[in-house]
Amino acid sequence: MTERDFEILEILNRTKNITHAADLLYINQSALSKRIIAIEEELEVTLMVRSRQGIHFTAEGEKVLYYTQEAKKLLELMREDLKDSNTKISGTLRAGISINYSQYNLPQILSEYKKKFPNVTTHITTEYSRNIFFKITNGEVDIAIVRGEFPWNENKILLGKKENGCPLILFLSRY
Repeated sequence: MTERDFEILEILNRTKNITHAADLLYINQSALSKRIIAIEEELEVTLMVRSRQGIHFTAEGEKVLYYTQEAKKLLELMREDLKDSNTKISGTLRAGISINYSQYNLPQILSEYKKKFPNVTTHITTEYSRNIFFKITNGEVDIAIVRGEFPWNENKILLGKKENGCPLILFLSRY
């Protein structure tokens, strides 16, 4: 069954008439009848009884109608959820932060980050800068904040310097 079949059954239930349903679906009556037969063969049940007064769903047809309505609702929820997730930043951020920076600056920064990106899971590693540098070079973390100079050729941002010009904090990123 397809979503189009859900729509067919919904309109048949509403109109109780194959001719009217075919008009609303912009197909001819013969094509609609063939599709109904195909659905019945696929499910191995009789969905409806046809008479001069229109159609009436069988007990099995009522069950199929119920499940198709529920499936349609779930598909709509899935599409909304996926649409929302495409507009929201989510995923996992693995960060390596030097011990000193994490003690004095990380709590406030992390708090603001979680407010701005609530759907991002963070994994924070705090160690000596040398160990954090090895973690980023090995791909164990996505970003690193370290003290001192390190041979890094990818993205980096200077966050601060000592009076003698030596980098106090360096932000390294694999992106």
